[in-house]
Amino acid sequence: MEQIFQNTVKRSPLNGLRPVTSNHMYVLSAYRTLQSLLKNVHLFSKPVMEGGQIHWLSALEGNPKALTSLPATEQAQYIQQIQQKLSSYTALLKTAGGGQYLSFFEQCLEIPSLNCIYIINGEVILTEWGFVKEDFNAEKGILRKFLAEFGSLPVLDTFSLTVIDAHTTKPIVNAKVKLTAGEYLYTGYTNVQGLISFSTIDAADTLENITVYAKAEAYGDERMTVPISQLGNLTLRMTALERGGLQGQRGELSVNLQWSTIDDLDLHVEDPDGNRIHYNAPKATCQGCEGYLDVDANAAADDLTETPQENIFWDSAPHGTYHVWVERYVNRTQQELLPFNVSLLSSSGRQEFKGNLEKDIKSVKVISFRYSNGNVQLLN
Repeated sequence: MEQIFQNTVKRSPLNGLRPVTSNHMYVLSAYRTLQSLLKNVHLFSKPVMEGGQIHWLSALEGNPKALTSLPATEQAQYIQQIQQKLSSYTALLKTAGGGQYLSFFEQCLEIPSLNCIYIINGEVILTEWGFVKEDFNAEKGILRKFLAEFGSLPVLDTFSLTVIDAHTTKPIVNAKVKLTAGEYLYTGYTNVQGLISFSTIDAADTLENITVYAKAEAYGDERMTVPISQLGNLTLRMTALERGGLQGQRGELSVNLQWSTIDDLDLHVEDPDGNRIHYNAPKATCQGCEGYLDVDANAAADDLTETPQENIFWDSAPHGTYHVWVERYVNRTQQELLPFNVSLLSSSGRQEFKGNLEKDIKSVKVISFRYSNGNVQLLN
């Protein structure tokens, strides 16, 4: 899917900037080269020449914030993100063509000042890249020097993640991967080998696990929690939606409902505080943790599917007892027996529960379970 660049991050007059290469137009071809090599990379904003200015555009939505305007603690988080991205891109370029691409990449990393670095929705964006100030003896290497002054980060381990199709084992290209390790958060995209590398991860000594979350077009989201002691070359398998992949966000705890008719079934989950999350109450807070219904299928008569799903998730799940029901809201097919499947997903794995709704039965309780620290205990 082609990206739409309509968010103007910055406008720069041509007078005052000097390209590190031959002329101002070079940055346009450099951007195309970066996109070809790195695939939908968000770090470099898209340059557009117009009326004596360069408009620096991004496909990301949101208000740009200058990195230098943020508190020091927030700046540190985004500096880590830049370091991680540069490490990942460098590894990819070495594979693609070695020295010639690395030299080109370093030219692209030139910026005239730190005021060229912006944040949009948690992603770092560079503007005025490939340029220095028009001064006769303009400073170079500003970004690299800034990162070096920040210092090296304590690391867990250098490791990589390969994202593949669970059925074909082929690599999934451009899957969005989010990694969390304590307070550390990194987001990036898999390359043409389905690979993404993590080489600089700030972590507390007491950290036991990292969590990886992946999204890709036409696939169900996947989440994986890995003990620090088991870090290495990891593989994450994603299931295509057409092969039963689960729609909706994967949290620390998720409950998913699938069925195969145009009837409108509704998923209801009661949390440990007695809040019931469903179509009419899609969000609830329990023990300071928020649960959401993020997929609600076949609710509208003009938007029906024969592969419907509903999904409720908690990014951070409260401990205690949960109850799950399935309710028939609209009986369009008038089937005597309507089969469904409920999936319960946590760090313990995926458990499935099959059931049926009889024509004259409005709702059925599927399961009750107790959740604590990633462990699920089914109750009678």
